[in-house]
Amino acid sequence: MTIKSLLQSSITQSQKAHISEATHKCEELLMHVIGKDRAFLWAHPEYVAKKREEDRFHKMLKKLKEHYPLQYLIRKTGFYGLEFEVNPSVLIPRPETEMLVEKSLEAIKKISEKKLRIADIGTGSGAIIIALAKLLKEQSHYSQMEFFGTDISVEALNTATKNAKNNGVLEKIIFKKGDLAEPLEEKMDIIIANLPYISQTVFEASPTRAELEYEPKQALIATRDGLALIFKLLQQTKKHLSPNGTVLLEIGHDQGERVRQYASKLYPEAKIEIFKDFCNRDRVVRIHIKS
Repeated sequence: MTIKSLLQSSITQSQKAHISEATHKCEELLMHVIGKDRAFLWAHPEYVAKKREEDRFHKMLKKLKEHYPLQYLIRKTGFYGLEFEVNPSVLIPRPETEMLVEKSLEAIKKISEKKLRIADIGTGSGAIIIALAKLLKEQSHYSQMEFFGTDISVEALNTATKNAKNNGVLEKIIFKKGDLAEPLEEKMDIIIANLPYISQTVFEASPTRAELEYEPKQALIATRDGLALIFKLLQQTKKHLSPNGTVLLEIGHDQGERVRQYASKLYPEAKIEIFKDFCNRDRVVRIHIKS
């Protein structure tokens, strides 16, 4: 069967199954199966897929139509211009989380101390801390920076380690297993976290719930209206954050004020900023502690 026929048929089937971005996803799936890029698909519609490729494509298409995430099917995703392996043990990095990286970079570049410790709590695939380790390479005191990633899941840490190796920063990042910031032995100058912040109610009402069902629930859902783990981490920062340190958190669209109030009680003198995303919704909280 030609790739043109495979694509046309798969797109039609996916659209009938109400798969979002059906054309893009079917192209990505076919590119993965036949080992070619998108330019090849467009330039060679007459290319005939091998029988084993066709069979594999149809098996994966069946899962795609069941709303199984494309990223898990092709075992990779892009984040901040880098490629990461993903699997059902880790949350799929979202484009909106790139804002957390940007705001972290701003905070890091304002710090004059040469020796700098940066931790990503609940690192998952390692996307945040790996992106930072790559992006900060040009800093003059990069050799004195220390990067850490923590996660309670061994499978997630294995994935993060592999991603760090594939992106050339494994020697810069220390991964530790444990509950949030507890594994950290040294005080951190920067603590970053994209923790679960979705409540069970919001999860059940989500328009993308069909796909979310396949992602690890412990990386998505939290109690206390989605804020339990964020509040727990903020409590831990009293022990694990350096004087004049900074905490950066990704949050839900309506959680900014509650996080601000909680952080203000812990750190009355802190400078607390809430940044909105392109949809004008709360996305990142940055808390700079003044000692």
